[in-house]
Amino acid sequence: MSSEGLGREQAAADPAEGSSDPRAGGEVSPAEGRSTTTETVAEEVATRAFEIWFDAERSARYNGARASFYDGVHRLSNFCVLILGSAALGSVMGDYDLLAGIAAATTAVLAAIENAFDVSGKARGHAALQGRLRDLAGQVDRHSTDDLIVRGWERTFNDILRDEHPAVYHALNALCHNQVCQAISAAPEARQKIDFWRMTFRNFARFKALDFPRIDEGDKARV
Repeated sequence: MSSEGLGREQAAADPAEGSSDPRAGGEVSPAEGRSTTTETVAEEVATRAFEIWFDAERSARYNGARASFYDGVHRLSNFCVLILGSAALGSVMGDYDLLAGIAAATTAVLAAIENAFDVSGKARGHAALQGRLRDLAGQVDRHSTDDLIVRGWERTFNDILRDEHPAVYHALNALCHNQVCQAISAAPEARQKIDFWRMTFRNFARFKALDFPRIDEGDKARV
């Protein structure tokens, strides 16, 4: 039992013994009540500030990882197109019509996939979001108790989220959550569980948010 709980029990058992104070027995003056309320509100605002910073940092890491993934796919696709294009040209010159046809067809398919899915465009989009979120995370004082300022950060974060791609890859998101927890030395139980297969396919399958429970479903540790 907490010390606060013990204090309440003792006050109930012996409300005013040995005291002439009219507040004995658990009564709280208006001034004390206002002080407690002010402290509670300040704590709630500080918690919101921390959550904005945490979410902005996690989302920045997430978008950075997606940008790197799409950029890697784009580079690999271009490399394959160059190699297969050269192979097709060599096969034609060497009178290998079948090999030339296969290489040319594969090159066309890769180019079509690149254009249809706009891989390079997605890489640029995620990189831009990462930059905006990094800027926000840098502005946020995660210990702030100024409600007006915190509301401004919340509005900015929500505005950025409107531009974010709605299809979240939850395994990657959980990985970024754990990276932020590690960066701030949060308690291990604040992190999310990720198994080997979901970690391996984090950039290919979306999975479900419920597939990644907290080690302990308690709140994120604040530092």
